Amino acid sequence: MTVKAMPNYFKRVFSVVLLIAISTINQSCVSNFVSNFGKTNYAVTTNVPNAQIKRTRNAGSTKDVKVQGKKAVFKASNTNYVRLNFTKQGYQPETYVVFPDTKKKLNRWLDFGALVGLPILGTALTSNPGLETAGILLITYGGVHFYSLFQPTPGFTGQYAGYKNPNLKMELFPDSLANPNRLDVVCDEFKIDLKSGTVLGNFYSFGQKLDTYTVKDSSNTSASDIIYDVNKHLSKLHLLRSAATIEKTKSIFDKGIDPRYIIRGSVKTINIDAHIATNYVFKTTVKVEWKVYDKLERLLFTKTFEGVGQRGKGDEEDSDGVSASVDDAVRRSVNQLVFSTEFVKYVQKSKDFEKKSVYENYTSEMQIAKPKAISNVKMVGEASNSVVTVIRKESHGSGSIISQDGYILTNAHVCGNDTVFKVRFKNGSEETATLVRMNIDEDLALLRFDNKNRINGLVLMKDNSGVTVSDEVYIIGTPADLSLGQSISRGLISGERTIKSKKLYQTDAAINGGNSGGAMLDEKGRLIGIPSSKIKGTGLEGLGFAIPSSVVFDALKISY
Repeated sequence: MTVKAMPNYFKRVFSVVLLIAISTINQSCVSNFVSNFGKTNYAVTTNVPNAQIKRTRNAGSTKDVKVQGKKAVFKASNTNYVRLNFTKQGYQPETYVVFPDTKKKLNRWLDFGALVGLPILGTALTSNPGLETAGILLITYGGVHFYSLFQPTPGFTGQYAGYKNPNLKMELFPDSLANPNRLDVVCDEFKIDLKSGTVLGNFYSFGQKLDTYTVKDSSNTSASDIIYDVNKHLSKLHLLRSAATIEKTKSIFDKGIDPRYIIRGSVKTINIDAHIATNYVFKTTVKVEWKVYDKLERLLFTKTFEGVGQRGKGDEEDSDGVSASVDDAVRRSVNQLVFSTEFVKYVQKSKDFEKKSVYENYTSEMQIAKPKAISNVKMVGEASNSVVTVIRKESHGSGSIISQDGYILTNAHVCGNDTVFKVRFKNGSEETATLVRMNIDEDLALLRFDNKNRINGLVLMKDNSGVTVSDEVYIIGTPADLSLGQSISRGLISGERTIKSKKLYQTDAAINGGNSGGAMLDEKGRLIGIPSSKIKGTGLEGLGFAIPSSVVFDALKISY
């Protein structure tokens, strides 16, 4: 090797080194060196020590995160979102997505400098023998940067992103409750009320809001799919014993389920934001007001909790990021409810149902005065005079006068924990009625008022053997609102069902909230059943139920 050959040798070595360096810098020549090669330290804190945490990148590679006690730190790429999976024996598994959600202006300017500087340097190198290849590569790479700065593809713009809040506090909830064997808790309602024009969420590209989406049409509905998911979760928590019987009907009358407590959710606010970070990430925040009732639908307490869920779209496990993020948010709200001090106090530690009140301790049979049979040709109109509205402070139901001495038959759940009621008659007059007897298991109650106006009652049928499927029936009661007192609907007995080990008449006659405790009449005006419930669900109609009148005599120990 001569002395003159030395410069060309060093030029060739320099060209090779430069090519290797450029090829390893990834898309951004300068900015990836900033912030530790394009990564950010991310801190995770859990409420329980030594949870296992695995992180999965958008590309699909999975890696364990080192955990020390309740804390873990890892580096996350600024160009991808990362899915975190939390597991610990005895606790519910959790999934959460972290993603870059803000732009780094310094990185943008450094890349802009590279955009301008690389082509200039490349042009200079192309005129230097031995460095032509490096010069062409630098010019080309500068063009790529120019394209990546001004086109919207997330994969290119992600290099300018960072983490707005790289600290996550993750709460893990136990996978069961301590006292699972003495109660069933069922969700039978989850209402979502969205007004037209309500902002549902925003669309972001690395922290920059690009668009806002709103509710097009108002909706006020009970979300049947969410009810189903809540009940599945309650079953996993061992609060609901019969997981296999929770069908898509979302009914509280599923075979094998006799709930002691009922929970109902009402969404106060819901927000679903979409973020671009190589792929879409959805963040759902939902605030739910939960009401907890006992078996008689007596309100125990009301509590509002907020749940947050984040999921990515496109991962094998999370193909639908929106649904998964909503499910996570609702589930976490349910967790906050069932592990709250109020729930433990009123539900887990409650012994109310182990105590019978004076109204349930009757042993002797009681005779009541049998009313006269209806003889009017327009018997349904006449019968409606014998059906009353039973009014409580926060609700109402219906009842049927079944004797000449002022006894009213209704449902136990209509009475709740009250013992004194207002009863309103068809003509608008009101009287005071008091609770006489109650059978919670059969959902029946007997009230009495001073029948000074000698209002005629309905004959309660003791023998239902003549009642058959396809018989025409009439339902009388006060559905939905007090102004709808003594409404009459007509239908058929659709079937005889055994639900919760109890015989019920199924009917397609309209039964709505407030009809409970009213009258189911046959064509002769005889009281053959007491409307008590219906199956609720989107698209479900004509699934009402009534207690056969023959059950009443033994349940309340009464006779004519």
